[in-house]
Amino acid sequence: MTAGPQVADDSRERDAAPSAAWTRALVLALLFIGVNVWTTHHLGWGLENPFGLAGFSAGLGLFVVLLEKWISGNEALKVKLTSIPIWFVVFLYLVCGIFAITRSSVLVVNEPGRAPYKPRLLMGGSEQEVQSRDTADGLVRFVVPTLPFGRSYRLTVPGFRPTTFQVYPFSGVTISPERDLRISPSVLFRPPKSALVELDPKAGGIFLVQKQDGAKKKTVAIDACHPTSFLVGQEQAIPAEWPEMWKLETESLGFGDVDKDSASTRLQWKRFTLLAPGVELQPGMILDARVITRAGVVIARARTTLREDNLADISMTEDSTRIDEKLPEVPACGAQ
Repeated sequence: MTAGPQVADDSRERDAAPSAAWTRALVLALLFIGVNVWTTHHLGWGLENPFGLAGFSAGLGLFVVLLEKWISGNEALKVKLTSIPIWFVVFLYLVCGIFAITRSSVLVVNEPGRAPYKPRLLMGGSEQEVQSRDTADGLVRFVVPTLPFGRSYRLTVPGFRPTTFQVYPFSGVTISPERDLRISPSVLFRPPKSALVELDPKAGGIFLVQKQDGAKKKTVAIDACHPTSFLVGQEQAIPAEWPEMWKLETESLGFGDVDKDSASTRLQWKRFTLLAPGVELQPGMILDARVITRAGVVIARARTTLREDNLADISMTEDSTRIDEKLPEVPACGAQ
């Protein structure tokens, strides 16, 4: 009398086994896909084709189910996917979820044809630096700790202004400095005619720019033997209207429209010498520029506070102050 119900229960269990196996296979396949998408996006490795990944996961799940169905009589080969407890699957999801909401990434993209960037990433509100990992294609990747509602970071890239942003889980941040950051401010210093003469290789004068910080000074750029204007910062084109403004400036100083000295001076200003700054130029920084003769006399000077402009035009004024300070060493002409 009891054989009938027992047989029915066994039949129902056998019918339910494939369904449970399919469910577990699907859940595990989705977890595998999610983990792969996360590692591909944030770590830069994984199966990058989502359709191929989905097909592989589905095929793996089908293979396991068919094994369980077709070779269930062979205990040595029997695959018991249904024996994986639900709590273990939930545990895997929980571990992966916690990791995913507490880790993210910042990717700095290198533009084609440019030298690789050397960015620095600092945790917001501190000087703790995050270690980067360079890739073969010139990308710089930072894997960073974050919070469910984001965490603040500060990125500095040489030649660009620092920026602060929030890094959120899952999405992360991708930055192209050329596209997303503003370049550091640059300054074009224009020495007067008398100073240009002293910058001739035979005269031996020097051009010196220092950062003013109270009573302290730090050398930003130094040059000799170039009787030109000096662009301190990032190389960029001189605005088309500036030469016309320089012409008006020289005329106001008493030079005629056809004066050879005026034309020669403007030409020397236009053929600037590019100087890479020894410190990152930022708005609010005070720069003191001087042209100093071999005898230690300042014959031209300009002091400026950097603004938000990408490029500032600064005209140096004549001076005649003798100095006794020790000047930085300057490479000999021809060695620069």
